[in-house]
Amino acid sequence: MPEGTEVVFTFWNGMDLQTQIHILEICSSCESLDSLVVFRDQNWCRHSDILQQLEEFGDFSWTLNRTVKTSMQGSRERKTAWVFFRH
Repeated sequence: MPEGTEVVFTFWNGMDLQTQIHILEICSSCESLDSLVVFRDQNWCRHSDILQQLEEFGDFSWTLNRTVKTSMQGSRERKTAWVFFRH
């Protein structure tokens, strides 16, 4: 990730679990990153699962800042996004 990155938005629905874990690992290793938005999918049904995975990668503490309900423009499919902050 470019130096100075502060926020990452992930929309990984359809990606396999190992790819999603790799994305989380890349994000957690970026020292300048302080926010991460993750969309709930079949691999991550609870925000606590994301928090647990993030904290396994490093010495940083993450918290859920808020939950955002969204819907897709064309299909109107509903999604849930979790916004995490690093301390």
